Order: sequence, then structure tokens, then C-alpha cells
Amino acid sequence: MALDPEKIEIVREIIGLSSYSTTETLTGKLEEVQIARTEVDIIEWEKVRNKFTQIEGGRSGVKIDKNDNRLAIRNRVRERLGLPVVTTLTKAENGSYAVLTPPLKDCQRF
Repeated sequence: MALDPEKIEIVREIIGLSSYSTTETLTGKLEEVQIARTEVDIIEWEKVRNKFTQIEGGRSGVKIDKNDNRLAIRNRVRERLGLPVVTTLTKAENGSYAVLTPPLKDCQRF
């Protein structure tokens, strides 16, 4: 069972690629168990994609940052697709996130 076009588009957003067709090719190579895990990550992504809560400090060193959740999801999905993980997310003007990582052409998968 492959991901439907809407889920492929969400994966494209998660992994930070501009090309739907590249994302479709990458997701088409996933095994069933990987597809199932990706669908779980899509559900989690939709919970945090537009939440920008950040709390720092406090006596006990409390830190709540939704960027951590987004970055963890992004890296899980990127690893599953054979892409390099990233360490930084930057918010674009349109509300989506850009990945600071080597260009896709530099990836070993291709």
C-alpha cells in the first residue's frame, strides 16, 4: 500500500523538498512497515506543524519547544527515505520550514 497524493505532499513538506515527484519516488520505495511509521509521523506532524510554543527558563530549567518535535519528525522521515538528517529548522515567511542541509543531488541514495 503506497501513500496517497495528499500524504506524499505532507511528506514533501516534512522533509523539506521542493519537488513532489522526487518525494513520490522516494516514498514509493518504502516497505509496508516504513509506510505505516511514516503515516504515524504525518499525524504527529499535523499536530505540531503550526504550533510555535516556546517556553524557556524557570526554576527547574523547563523548556518546551515545538521545533524539537518538528525536527525529530523531520529527521525520522528523512532517515527512512535515505536522506541526511538536519540540525536546524528556519521558519519561512509562508509558515513552512526550510531545511539547512546539503542539496539532494549530494545524497548517496541516487
